[in-house]
Amino acid sequence: MNVFKQPDGKYLVVSGSNVLAGPFDTNAEAWRALDRISGEPISRSEKVSMWINEQNGEAT
Repeated sequence: MNVFKQPDGKYLVVSGSNVLAGPFDTNAEAWRALDRISGEPISRSEKVSMWINEQNGEAT
């Protein structure tokens, strides 16, 4: 898996020729998605932020 920057400036998470996630506005968002897909642990603050967004009906 890798992060690929498109000509329009958006970022994708790709594996070979398959797009796994995206497009994302920032490189950091794309790498965080890659971390989630690959099972990397997330920080407590990120867990809290995700929980708050879920309570407000926002997508993560």
